[in-house]
Amino acid sequence: MYTLEGVTKEYKTTFSKSVMALRGVSLQLGENGLVAILGKSGCGKSTLLNLLAGLDYPTSGSIRFSNNNAGFAIDSGRNLDCYRAADIGIVFQDFQLIPELTVGQNLELVLSQIEGYSKEEVEGRIQEALSFVDLDGLENRFVRELSGGQQQRVAIARAFIKRPLVILADEPTGNLDTENSEIVFHLLKRLSKNCLVIVSTHDRDEAQQYADRILLMRDGVVVEDYKNETLQGNGQELEFEVINKNKVQAIPFAYLVKMAWGGLRVRRVRLAISLILLSIILALIKVILAVDTANYGRAFEELFRSREQTFSASRETVYYEGEYCPYSYEDRNSTRLLYTIRDLFGECVYGKRENIYIFSADMTKKDTGHIDTAPFVPENYLLHGHFPECESDIVLTDYLRDKLDLSGEALGDEVMIDGVVFRVRGIIETDYRTLFSRGSEYEIDTFVQNEGSRVIVSQQAEKYWKSNAKYIPLRCATIDEWLLSNYLDTITYYGSVQELGVNDLIAGRFPENNNEILLSESYVYCNPNLGILIDSFEEVEFKYLNLDESIQQDVFSGYLNMYSDFQNPRIVGVVSSNNADVYVTEEQFSEVRDSFYSNGLYDSYLIYIGNKSGFSKAFEHLLSEDYVISGNGTEGLYHEMRHNDERIGVFGKIILWVLICILLLTLVVFFSFNVRDNERKIGVLRSMGVLGTDVFKLMLFEAILLSVVSAVLSFAVECIYYFIQNRSLQQYYGYMFGVYTVNPLLELGEILVLIISAIGCVFLPLWVMMGKPIIQMIKSK
Repeated sequence: MYTLEGVTKEYKTTFSKSVMALRGVSLQLGENGLVAILGKSGCGKSTLLNLLAGLDYPTSGSIRFSNNNAGFAIDSGRNLDCYRAADIGIVFQDFQLIPELTVGQNLELVLSQIEGYSKEEVEGRIQEALSFVDLDGLENRFVRELSGGQQQRVAIARAFIKRPLVILADEPTGNLDTENSEIVFHLLKRLSKNCLVIVSTHDRDEAQQYADRILLMRDGVVVEDYKNETLQGNGQELEFEVINKNKVQAIPFAYLVKMAWGGLRVRRVRLAISLILLSIILALIKVILAVDTANYGRAFEELFRSREQTFSASRETVYYEGEYCPYSYEDRNSTRLLYTIRDLFGECVYGKRENIYIFSADMTKKDTGHIDTAPFVPENYLLHGHFPECESDIVLTDYLRDKLDLSGEALGDEVMIDGVVFRVRGIIETDYRTLFSRGSEYEIDTFVQNEGSRVIVSQQAEKYWKSNAKYIPLRCATIDEWLLSNYLDTITYYGSVQELGVNDLIAGRFPENNNEILLSESYVYCNPNLGILIDSFEEVEFKYLNLDESIQQDVFSGYLNMYSDFQNPRIVGVVSSNNADVYVTEEQFSEVRDSFYSNGLYDSYLIYIGNKSGFSKAFEHLLSEDYVISGNGTEGLYHEMRHNDERIGVFGKIILWVLICILLLTLVVFFSFNVRDNERKIGVLRSMGVLGTDVFKLMLFEAILLSVVSAVLSFAVECIYYFIQNRSLQQYYGYMFGVYTVNPLLELGEILVLIISAIGCVFLPLWVMMGKPIIQMIKSK
């Protein structure tokens, strides 16, 4: 069975010293019987068994194992998994059972490696083996619940269950009392009739009582080798047939997963701490990413779809501080904005002008409104009258009607916008009185700024408006060059001198060319810095600021640049009319008016999404390009979005990377420690013939299971956070949808990154460990 020739084994110790455990051992061992290797501790008997089992390799010499089929050298470097799995069984002094498995599972593991066993055969073998060692009915008990003697008998059953050619037992009674020692040797003796049993022991009485052959070792050398002539009867022998095994197979996937989960549960405290830590870190990472990548596009789409199905878009405020601009102003390039919106939403766009003043016909009342050139009214509006049918028709909300003190339902009444008369043809009911009596301050302000101030005109109204306008409101068009703090933040009304009469002039003269202008009396009084005295009027020359200069950084590219229309204009008179602040010649007024209605009238555009869907990406694009989306309830979304941007910022990005580093460090520490703590178990599995690939799978499954469980727990924490945040927004702003939603790609990516990281953290330490001799792993602390 075994042929040993000149086998030596040298162990390297610290400081390059060495110890010779075996010194040129040569012997032959037969196919059956009980061989006892007798000697004191340190004589080399355990080393010899380890070499026979392929758990370690000789320094020199050869060990050859042969049976009826074939033979091979154990020290030849051949893969010994099949040899350990099918041909030999090992019984260790300290049992080396898998503690997280039951008795039955420890035995089943041995048979799961060998092809050809059905489920019924496996169950039969387990019962037979337990009956042999007198442990019937304990297959469902965990091995940690057994006594030392019972655990050693389970170890013998594990070695016997696969019907091996050889059973190797290293000091099997070293940790047992006399009674259990006799039981163990009695069992081994019964097995030796049909297979070779090799036992190392330091007890000469046991060897004399049970061994068929005794090898006495001293200082790494077999000094005596003799048959035991004094062998006495020792009980009934066990009859069984040694069967040549089929190929060794990989352990079934389900069994490996069961072992992996059991292995994690052995260290419950560490598992709990690791799961809690990983889950919290993962949840924080995902929350930061979710806040940073919140699906506001979908939120805006759902908001408008659930309410008016309309929204407006404008340029966001551009923050700029300079010599002429101490405050913040908007880039109002309406042409660029219109092209952007049409690219995103098609042709469902119509103009909207914000912050217009609308007057009652007698000019005694005024309020601000939003002009919408809209061909429809939202379905949830109740309309008295009808929509604009011609260019002079207009529709108001009941809120504006009452603010302007129009009569009754106001149908047929006239209102004035920028000196242009419109006739009221319809009223939108808003039920604002109920809102004002019951709503919050936020809801009331939102209503007043949006739905309540809506004014709808026909799509042809722009041409009518342009041709009939008596005066026009211009931003960045004040003549007060010296008041730089107000220059770019003032609306100045411009009119034509043709609207004036001779009696309106109270000082100076009428303009004679396009570079001469008149001021209203009220404007002169409100701007004393001009230095104009009506009683002793003198003409004054001034210069407009050039908004196109580089110093303005193109912030005001959307405004009308008065510098290009007037070259060093002169103030030549003062008039009593207060319809406008500045009066220019009719020719100049026509040019400014044309430019205003072409480029400066609309600062935002209204989009009707109707029943169409799939605009989320378009909204996301507008938001990413710093456009402002306005409409019902958008203020809350913008507040949340900007608040999140502030919360994330650079500091949030730093925290994110710190958390990622902590996560990776936690994974490295946990799995490195897990591999190291499982070193003995890995060695035991390898001694049983478990394939190296199966050991890798087992440890990787543990890593994957921990990763998946952590991901599931972090998902639960994430969902709780989303629920709280969405609930808060819904209660405060009245949204019927969630801003924060689970991102399936993010969740999938998280699991993949976790698994890949876990595999990387397991692979390297496990690969290094697998290069060690198996016995070194088994003896690790």
